[in-house]
Amino acid sequence: MAILFSCVAEGSQIIAKTGKSNLEKFINKLLERVERGRKSYEHEGNSINYINANGRTYLAIAEKGTNGRIVFAYLEKIQKENAQDAGTLARHLDSYNSDSNDKVKLIQKEIDSVKDIMMENIEHVLKRGERLEDLMDRTEVIASEASIFKRQATTLKNTMWWKNMKLWIAVGCVLLLVVLVIILSVCGISFGNCKPGPSPPAPSPA
Repeated sequence: MAILFSCVAEGSQIIAKTGKSNLEKFINKLLERVERGRKSYEHEGNSINYINANGRTYLAIAEKGTNGRIVFAYLEKIQKENAQDAGTLARHLDSYNSDSNDKVKLIQKEIDSVKDIMMENIEHVLKRGERLEDLMDRTEVIASEASIFKRQATTLKNTMWWKNMKLWIAVGCVLLLVVLVIILSVCGISFGNCKPGPSPPAPSPA
């Protein structure tokens, strides 16, 4: 897609042109009734664009589908330079056609880059979904194991408490037995050695 033809006209008289076009009759008729400002038309599969200001018309014919911004950028360039010869028109025409092709390639590259990024994002989302499912499964397993561990810990705690109670009971029994043995060894089986003796006689009165 490119700019095919351009011209500069004073009123309806063309003063400079470049490129080739089979629409010269149409262009002449258009210049006779051109309106002030910026306009775009489609005619016989081509895009007709022009800028008219101060009695002068800057016109360009481009292939259908050519980026309108590039075409009008070209027209604004030759308007700004007040171009009045075919050489200037041709030089800028070649430049903007080259830029147009480069921009189309650049846009295509950007589109391809965006598509690649979107595909990568989709793959990441899918992988993240799988990882989330794995994480949920692992969480459920961990929760189940934690519940089992809690029950086992409670059971172990109760078992250890009963063992400690039995140990203290056993220690208490041994201590009681030791005390009893000591008392029996000192006082005898009948506790006769531990009974108090007869009280001494009371003194007689003087």
